[in-house]
Amino acid sequence: MRTSFEVDSLDYDFFRVCILANRGYRLYLNGQEIHTYGWWNDTPTYAPLPLGPNEQKQLKKGTHVLAVYANAFYQDNVPVGQLDVRLEGLKQAELLGESH
Repeated sequence: MRTSFEVDSLDYDFFRVCILANRGYRLYLNGQEIHTYGWWNDTPTYAPLPLGPNEQKQLKKGTHVLAVYANAFYQDNVPVGQLDVRLEGLKQAELLGESH
């Protein structure tokens, strides 16, 4: 899966990627691998992955590409996979559960 997105503002305290996958995957931001999960689990859950300083340096105003190479499995000779991913910008108050 690959998608492009626009960043209009970098006015956030933290950035993270949330990914839902039921098998292993490799996650890329602008062509740079930023996370690998090589195992599998039959119960997919959203895994929040905070972006470190090196990944955050890649984020600038403009167009970016987020890509995931994910594993599938076969059920009755049919390939099956599940994947959802999003990039989030968060303020400190949101992480602490405070409301504005």
